[in-house]
Amino acid sequence: MIQASSQAAVAEALRHLERTLESLMLAIAHDTLDVEVNGARGEREARRLVADAYGAINLEMDGEPNKSVVCLGVIGVSSELHQLAGQVNLAKAALKSVCAPLQTIRARVPDPRGTGTKAMPLIRVILRAISRSDLNLLAAYRRIPLLDVTPDRIVYTRARTRSVYRKHVDEIDVLLQHSDLPAAAADRGRLRSLPSDEDHVALARDRYENVRANITQPSEPPAAPRRRLIAAELPIMYPRQPNRARPNVKFPDGPAGEALRLPRTRRSKLQPEPFLQTVPVYRYL
Repeated sequence: MIQASSQAAVAEALRHLERTLESLMLAIAHDTLDVEVNGARGEREARRLVADAYGAINLEMDGEPNKSVVCLGVIGVSSELHQLAGQVNLAKAALKSVCAPLQTIRARVPDPRGTGTKAMPLIRVILRAISRSDLNLLAAYRRIPLLDVTPDRIVYTRARTRSVYRKHVDEIDVLLQHSDLPAAAADRGRLRSLPSDEDHVALARDRYENVRANITQPSEPPAAPRRRLIAAELPIMYPRQPNRARPNVKFPDGPAGEALRLPRTRRSKLQPEPFLQTVPVYRYL
């Protein structure tokens, strides 16, 4: 019963996202835009690259499940198109609210090798059931970077980061209970050996390189501009304002020769070596 109701909710949320994305890509193809995309040869190609990046929520034939399209671009749009992008972000959030809890629930399914059953995240079982095994959840969740005003300046940077989640040891124990790996039982023993006052550990994913943008926005007084740093692997969208010039954009190969910079890595709060063998769990220092 849980799977049936969850399957209907996932299917409806995904259909809603696809409808909003289709409307957005149609508007990008026909509306008046101020668009710049790194490496694009002319506006027509820039429009296509932006639309492709926003709409890429499926895995390619040789795509990796935890990778998604990166497109460095800046796009100024009408207020109507800006609102439409906001609706896409709401649809993405709604899909994530339905799918993310199912990622932690394991279901046993027949092993295609004919060797019994294997445990899989319930969301993957559901996506297979609705013929959407090709859905890239990371890309489907990723929001369009939206600015409220036309910025003065956008400078791209690069950083190596990793996602770290603070987890109660009981959560990790449940995860290990559903693991098919031989070393999972030994890892559960390691968890039980922790001191009683050490009830949280860190689940850390592999480091990856992501692209960010330093945004300089106008403010009052003009001598004190506001700056912010945002994730920018998808094209940044801002509302076109008749009384404001297009922003000064510095891509990696910009005319000023500003390469993407690698910020210094902050000191880790985790022990250098993983605590468990089967999942990337670390103890805190």
